[in-house]
Amino acid sequence: MSNFKYHRFLDVNSHKTKRDIEGVHMKFLIHSNEAAANNFQSLTDTFLATADFGGSDDGHTDAHYAVLSLLLLLANSPTREGVTDTQVEPPQEEEEEDTFDWASYLLDSDYTTHRGVFTNSLDWSADEDSDLNEDEDGEQPSSDLTMKTTFTTPSLAMVSMETTPVSDRDSGVVNTPESLLDEKMTEVSSRIAPLYWAGGTRRRLTDMSVSGCDDASSLTRLWEKHLVDSSVMYVTRDKAQLTEYQIQREVLWMLMGVSQSFVYSWQTGHFVVNRDIQLCHLTDKTLFNVLEDLGRYGNVVWKLNQFVDAIAMETNSSSPAHSLNDNNTTGEAGGTCQTYQAFGIAISHVLRQFKRELVSMEKEICAQVETATLSRLLSKLSPHLVRLDFLDIVFRNGIEACCQATSSNAHKASFLLSQLYTTLQRCDALGSTDNTQVSFLFPIWMVSCKPYLDIIDQWVTTGQLNDPCQEFIVRRNADVKLGDENFWEAALEVHDKSDWTLPSSHDQEGDGGSVAGVPSFLLPIMSQVVGAGKAAEMLQHLDGLQEPQGTETTGTLYEVFIESLQAHLGSHHTTHSETTGGATEPVVRTADPVFADNVLRQLQVKGVRDPLLAENFSQLITGSRSPDPTSRGDEEEVNSRLGDLDWSRLSPIKLLLQTCLYPHVLHCYKTMSDRLLQTLKEKCGLMEYFATVRSLYLMEAGDAMYDFYTPLFEKLRFHESWQDVSFLNMSLREALQEHFSCQAHRLFVAVRDTSGCDRRHKEPITALQGLTLQYEVPWPINIILDSGSMALYNEVFTFLLQIKRAKYSLDRLSFVDLERDSVLSLKQSKGSDALSALMSSPLTPREDETEFCLTHRVQLLRMRLMHFINNLHNYMMTRILHSTGLEFQQEMEDAHDLDLVMAIHARYMCRVHERCLLHEKVKFIKGIISQVLNMALTFADHWNDSIHSFSVKFLLEMELMLSRCIQFLASFLNNTIKRGSLPHRE
Repeated sequence: MSNFKYHRFLDVNSHKTKRDIEGVHMKFLIHSNEAAANNFQSLTDTFLATADFGGSDDGHTDAHYAVLSLLLLLANSPTREGVTDTQVEPPQEEEEEDTFDWASYLLDSDYTTHRGVFTNSLDWSADEDSDLNEDEDGEQPSSDLTMKTTFTTPSLAMVSMETTPVSDRDSGVVNTPESLLDEKMTEVSSRIAPLYWAGGTRRRLTDMSVSGCDDASSLTRLWEKHLVDSSVMYVTRDKAQLTEYQIQREVLWMLMGVSQSFVYSWQTGHFVVNRDIQLCHLTDKTLFNVLEDLGRYGNVVWKLNQFVDAIAMETNSSSPAHSLNDNNTTGEAGGTCQTYQAFGIAISHVLRQFKRELVSMEKEICAQVETATLSRLLSKLSPHLVRLDFLDIVFRNGIEACCQATSSNAHKASFLLSQLYTTLQRCDALGSTDNTQVSFLFPIWMVSCKPYLDIIDQWVTTGQLNDPCQEFIVRRNADVKLGDENFWEAALEVHDKSDWTLPSSHDQEGDGGSVAGVPSFLLPIMSQVVGAGKAAEMLQHLDGLQEPQGTETTGTLYEVFIESLQAHLGSHHTTHSETTGGATEPVVRTADPVFADNVLRQLQVKGVRDPLLAENFSQLITGSRSPDPTSRGDEEEVNSRLGDLDWSRLSPIKLLLQTCLYPHVLHCYKTMSDRLLQTLKEKCGLMEYFATVRSLYLMEAGDAMYDFYTPLFEKLRFHESWQDVSFLNMSLREALQEHFSCQAHRLFVAVRDTSGCDRRHKEPITALQGLTLQYEVPWPINIILDSGSMALYNEVFTFLLQIKRAKYSLDRLSFVDLERDSVLSLKQSKGSDALSALMSSPLTPREDETEFCLTHRVQLLRMRLMHFINNLHNYMMTRILHSTGLEFQQEMEDAHDLDLVMAIHARYMCRVHERCLLHEKVKFIKGIISQVLNMALTFADHWNDSIHSFSVKFLLEMELMLSRCIQFLASFLNNTIKRGSLPHRE
C-alpha cells in the first residue's frame, strides 16, 4: 500500500479509473440490476468525495483513485455475484470518536490482506467464469486483527471487510481443519451459480425477493400478479427462473442434436418444451411459443441426423437385409441407392457447417462481448432456419412421401432429384434477391446428382449400364440380346412398367413434356441419353468404340459440368474478363504423355500387365507435377469448388443447365450417333440393303423381277400349278444371278396356304396372295429392316405383282390368237370334215356382220382395260414408288442418328403403304381397282378360249362395270384432290 501513497512511478490514471467505474455501472444496468448500479455509483462518489484521506483536505486525490483501481483489478465478474448490500452506516457519535490511524494500519506488517485474482485488463468475458480465486493459506499469521476480503456481490460496494480480534483466538475459539474446510466450501459455493437444472432456481413469481425481478424486469411477475388478482381459480406454481443466457445455450444445444436437456426433451419423435421455466421479462406463453418454434427446427435437425446415420450404417453394413430404420426411408433390402448416399453426404456437410456456426454463436454468448438476447439469437439463426425449412420440404416430399408409396430405388432416386430440382426452381423464381438460397441448394442438388451423372457418363462413353443399386430410370433387359432385331426398341426396360414411361426418340419438344419416372432436369435430354447409351453398346459390339492412340479424352460428365459452371459463373478469385457468357464448349483434357510413353512401356517390357499398378503410377506422376483439377473427387474439394462460384452472375436454372450440362450430353450423343451411322453405312452396308429391298420388293429392278415373274405368270395363264417352292426359288436365283449375285443367297420365296380364306380371296386376282418374298437381313441392319417392315414390303410386293399380272395377261393377247382359237375350237368340236365344210362354205352376210361387230367390241374393251391398267401401273411405279424413293434418299442423307433413320424409314414405309392403297382408310379404292384387275383376268381367259366365249350380254356387263368403276374413281379422286387431302395424287 505504501507504493500507492509515496511512490510516483505508480501514479494512477484518474481518467481511466473513471471510465472503468462507468463501465461497471453500465454493466449493472444492462443486466437489469438497477439497484446495484445506483448503490455502486453512490458509494464510489461518496468515497471519492471523502476528505482527509492521504493527507489532503479535499477528495478526488490520487490515493482515492489508486484504491478504486486496486479494487477494480481485484474484482472478479461483479455482475455474476449475488447482490448483498453490506454497507453499514456507523453511528454519528462513534464516527466522531474514531481515532483509528489508517496510515499506520496500512503500513503495519502485522496485518495481511487476502489476495484475490489479479487480471491484466477489465475485459469482462465468460472466460473469467472458469477462473477460480486463489485459496487462502491454511494458517493465518498471528496479529491483532485478521482481515478477510470476500467478493460476494456483483459490485465493488459489496466488499465486506471482516476482522477478527486476536482476543477471540485466545478466548478458546479454535479453527480446526474440518471447520476451515467447511468455511472454504461455503465460500466456494457462494461463488458458483445455482444449478437451475437441479431446481436451484425454482420459486414462485409472486416472490418479491426473486433476483432480477425488480422494476426494470418484472413483466412476468406483474402479469402473474394480474392473473392471480383477476381470477380466483388461477393457481400459481413453482417454476425454474432462468436467464436468457441459459436459455440461449439450451437452444443451441438442442439445435446441435442434444436429445435431453433441461429446456428440451425428446419425446415420441419430437422435442417437447419444459413448461416449468420462466423469464422475468417474458410471459410464459411468449417464451413457450418462441421455444416451441425453435424446437420444430430441432426436429428437422434430428430427423436429418437420423437419416445421415442410417445411410452411413446401411452403407457400412455387410448384411444386405439390414434395415435402416422403422420407416425404411433410405433403401430397399438390396441396398441403399447411391443417390440417397450422395444426398446424405451433402446433408452431412450442411449439418457440420451448421454445427460450427452454432459453436461460434455459443462462444460469443459465453464471451459476453455484446449483449446476448433471444431476439438477437433469432436474428442470427434466421438464415440458417430458412435453409432448414427448405431441407425439411425436400426431405418430406422427396424421401418420406416416396418411401411410403414405393420401395423401388429407381423411383426413390428419381423422385428425390425431381423434388430437389423443383425446390431449386422455386427459389430461383424469386429472382436475384434470393440468390443465397439458390447458392445453398444448388451444391446439394449437384452432389445428389453425381451418381446419376456418373451412370450416364459411363453408359454413353463405354456402352456399359453400370447400375449396382438399380436406381437409374432404365435397366438392361436380359431377355434381349445384341443379335435380336428388336434390340433398339426392347433392349431397355423401366423398373416399374405400371407407373413409368420411357421417353421415345424424337417425340419430345421443348422441355420434353412430363414423362413419369424421369428426373425433371433430365427430361429435355432423356431421349438423347438413351440413344447415346444404346449406340455406345452397339458400337462396343461392332468394335466401333476403339479410338486411335493420341486422341483427346474428356473428363467425366460430372467434372465437366463443374468446370462449365466455373467458366460460366466465374469464381470469387477470377475476374470478369476470365469468364465467358456464351454456351460452354465441352472441356477436353489430354492424356498424360509421360505415363503413356515411359511408364507403360517399361511395364510392358518387364512383362508386367497389372492395371492397378499402372493406375497408381499414373496418379503418382500426375500428382507430382501438376494436379489435374478435374480428377479431384474429394468431397471437401468439390464443395469448395461449388462454394467458390460467383452466384451474383447466376442465370435462371433452366438456362444454366442448357448452357453448362446439356451441351456435353448432346455432344456425346452426336458423337456416338455419328460413329454408329458411319459404322452402319461403311462396315455394314446399310444403304446397299435399302437399295436391294427397294429394287426387289418395290420392283425398281424391272429386268430382274421380269425374269422372275414371267414363268410364274405363264403357269397361271395356262392354269398350271405354280406353288412349287423349288421352282419359285430357282426362278428367283436365276433372275438375281446377274445383277444381285451378292444378295441372292439371302432371298427365297415362301408360299402360304390360303385355302381357308374367305370368298374374296377366291377371286382370280388373289391367286398370288400367299406368295411372299423372304429376305434374311443380318444384324444390326435388321434393327431397321425388321419383320414388321418386311411384312409391309411384302404387302406392297403382292399388290404390285397383281397389277403386273393383269398387265401381263392383257399384253399377251393377240388378234391372231383370237382367230386361231376360234378355228381350234371348231376343229375340236366338229372334226376335220366339218371344218373343211365350214371353210368352204362362206358365211352369210348376216353372220359375218354379227361376228365382226362382236370382235370389234371385244378389241375395244381390251383397249380400255389396257389403258386403265397401264396408267395405274405407271402411276404406281413412277409417281408413287420412284418419287417417294427420292424423298427417302434425301432424308436419309440428312439423318444424323439411328433413331432418326428408323423414324424416316418407318415414315417412308407408311407413306408407300398408304399411297399403294393398302391402308384401311383407302381400302375401298383398292377394292374398286381389284374389280378392274379381276375383269382383266376374266377377259383374258375368255379371249384365250375363243371369240365365241364372248356374248353380247357378257360384254355389256363388263363394259358397264368398267364404266362405273372409272366414273366412281374419277369423281372421288377429283373431289379429294380439290380438298387437298391427297396431294401426291394431284
